[in-house]
Amino acid sequence: MSTSVQNSLSQKSSFEKQETSDTHSATNQNVSDNNQSQMNNNYYQQHPQGFVQFPIPDQFNNNYDPSVGNAGRAIPFSRYSENDSGIVFTNIENQETVFHRFLIVHGKVNNVSTGNGMIHVTHPYFPPMDYPVIEGHFKAIVELERGDNNLLFSYTESDLPRIERPLLIKMQPNMDDPPLLLAIIIGSDSKGEFDMDPKYKKPNTDYLKLATSKFICSAYLWQAFTAEQMRRNGFGRRTFRFEEEYTEDTMTNRDNYKRMNAKVHIVRTERSVAEIRHVERSQQWSPPPGYKFEFNESQYDIAGKALDKYGGPFDQRNSHYVSALSIDSTWSPSLKIALGHAALGGGYANRRLGVFGSHLTFAWPSCLEEVFPCFNDTTKVDTNYLSNDGNSTNEYWRAANVGMGAFLHETGHLLTMPHTPSGIMSRGFDNFNRTFCIMEPRNQGPILMKDEDGSHWHKTDINRLRYHPLTWVPGDKPLPKESGGVTSYGTKDGIYVTSKNGIHLIEGYVNDSYRWHKEYTAENLEKRKNFIIKTFSETERMMETPTSININLDDWKKLMLSTDDSDIIKLEMTTTSQDKTEMPNVSDFIAKSRRSGPNGLVQYCSLSLGRDSKTTFSGTAHFLSDTGIIRNPNSRVGPFPSALKSITVRYHRSYSLISAMEFKLADNSTVKIGNYQQIGRSSITFDIPQNDGLQTMVVRSGAWIDGVEFITRNGKKSGWIGGNGGGISTLSAPPGYVITGLNLFYGDWFDGISLLYSSV
Repeated sequence: MSTSVQNSLSQKSSFEKQETSDTHSATNQNVSDNNQSQMNNNYYQQHPQGFVQFPIPDQFNNNYDPSVGNAGRAIPFSRYSENDSGIVFTNIENQETVFHRFLIVHGKVNNVSTGNGMIHVTHPYFPPMDYPVIEGHFKAIVELERGDNNLLFSYTESDLPRIERPLLIKMQPNMDDPPLLLAIIIGSDSKGEFDMDPKYKKPNTDYLKLATSKFICSAYLWQAFTAEQMRRNGFGRRTFRFEEEYTEDTMTNRDNYKRMNAKVHIVRTERSVAEIRHVERSQQWSPPPGYKFEFNESQYDIAGKALDKYGGPFDQRNSHYVSALSIDSTWSPSLKIALGHAALGGGYANRRLGVFGSHLTFAWPSCLEEVFPCFNDTTKVDTNYLSNDGNSTNEYWRAANVGMGAFLHETGHLLTMPHTPSGIMSRGFDNFNRTFCIMEPRNQGPILMKDEDGSHWHKTDINRLRYHPLTWVPGDKPLPKESGGVTSYGTKDGIYVTSKNGIHLIEGYVNDSYRWHKEYTAENLEKRKNFIIKTFSETERMMETPTSININLDDWKKLMLSTDDSDIIKLEMTTTSQDKTEMPNVSDFIAKSRRSGPNGLVQYCSLSLGRDSKTTFSGTAHFLSDTGIIRNPNSRVGPFPSALKSITVRYHRSYSLISAMEFKLADNSTVKIGNYQQIGRSSITFDIPQNDGLQTMVVRSGAWIDGVEFITRNGKKSGWIGGNGGGISTLSAPPGYVITGLNLFYGDWFDGISLLYSSV
């Protein structure tokens, strides 16, 4: 090992790092996880390292190399062999195009004496960097600028001649993607300081500037990690970008040039430091029995309000994604919790937000030169001044892993990722260093991809990122501009699911534990077309992201190794617009979706839009008295007399809430469902012509039904009725079925709706 690297490892880093608590040390909570079952919460608390059950190939460990991935497209990948001489790059091709600033380069040095030496990397525009080579293997982090980057890798070992190999990398930031915005939330009277051991504090240090540099460096590591993970899974080096500005470059400590650097917004909150650090606002604090809270405000709330006031890129009239560092969090040695800290991530309206405290920032690197030393810094954490994350970060290098990695975990939540069985969205960030380093304290390596353990995005996370607006690359099909949820229908053959925006991921759970998933991407389309991947419908086989899919429960149970009839099977379906629909008990849904209607007609029911489990009332309207279907069960959907003559919708103009519906049938009888007493004084009537009938309902819903539009078989439309909140979905009878009624759930207004239909 070179003298420079030895010195860098033996020195105490002059800067310090941070740690989080999503479920990590105390109350690992997530805004998007508020509905997660208590069973899962208890499991993660009892098993902080996550769990891996039934390890089916390629479903869990993503640290494998499919030999693909240039700018989101599969490319030929030259493999090294023991017969190759000199330096061989094992995860990158010469002249490859990437989209991010820090590039992780893996390589091997063949046919040398011991294979224990140093790799020296030079770049025309950045200071050179050195990285250790262990048994012929190395990992290097290379800094890139926009355009061509002509790199030279040189290997030195004792008295052997220098071995060199050039590498040309083209870096092109993808400016068409929305950025992941970075913000530091700071108290109204704060100096912007973060926790540090007094022994290592330096006088006249601008700690807010230092924290900003640390945040930028960590963010570039997140970006590089994600690009490498996407490459390994066959999706190219797609990753998120940052808002950048031309300013003094802090990502190297050896020159003073201006370059494009990630921009961090310094956002002042109206709360003072004391208010931010009030014990009630600490996520890690457990109140005593009977305690009455004075405040009902979390660090997530404080950050959100500060961003609202700041405006600009955080204006909620426009969609945006924010990772926010709460600079005023601090370790309390007496309470043994981090005050002013929360590890939370999720979203609402047009904002997706992840927040994390600064109490582990003492261990983060502030520039590229500090990354390897920080990930190998064995300085003991002095808990008189610093958090050790529940005894999991007793040394600085471990605090670096948890601080940066758990903050990435919260960023994962804002990118729509839930908790997963393994990887960063479990407790895998404890191994975050292994993505970047060939060695670690008390493990001289080499740490290869197979040894990186938890430092990966789970395969379901990878699939969410594949169709995320932040990772779109040129050549991808355009992503939908508005939401489009999944609608699920029970049928005589199982389950039929649809989405106008296309479904790209279905996840299967057995008794709340992940077991299997099925993905639909451009990358596996050819395998589906050629019957290598089993499908159950033509759209599923032929479309990149199918708009309809047939689900056979027996097949899914086999894939998920479910052999017990009492197992509760849950499915979650995600569309290319990031809308997710959950079917919490598939067997129960199938059983309840089949029912006997009037005159003995067999009816089926869709999964409800909105909600139906906590409402006070429900009602059903049938449209079948003279449809002709009962008399002619072999008929096909076409022009036949409708039992439904009109639909009258009552709604409240100010609140845009639907409170009631009245259905007039062909025999002039009416069915009224809903609240006719208080809410909803306005109404509109949609007449359905004779020899026509209801074919489609477009519905906006969330926790209730916001608005609807009715469309007949001949294309007549009611126009939009109600509000424009919630996600948009479509209710229409599956192929070979016709609508025969509606189920409506309501209290003061409509909470949920489901479709009734029968086979024709």
